[in-house]
Amino acid sequence: KVVKCDDMFCTSPDRDVQPECNTSLLCPFIATYADGGSTIGAFVTDLVHYNQLSGNGLTQSTNTSLTFG
Repeated sequence: KVVKCDDMFCTSPDRDVQPECNTSLLCPFIATYADGGSTIGAFVTDLVHYNQLSGNGLTQSTNTSLTFG
């Protein structure tokens, strides 16, 4: 699922929703690397299913929501 620019993840207490944001715009990111390269894109959220190992050595199926770009 794409993260929209008005989503809580895309805003912060010290940063308001961008004036040009509307419900169809994506939440952008820009990453700049030490070698001067960069990449741009949009954040997405997905539900990840995995087996969790408990203290008694048994596994339990669980899931979590993960946002990445």
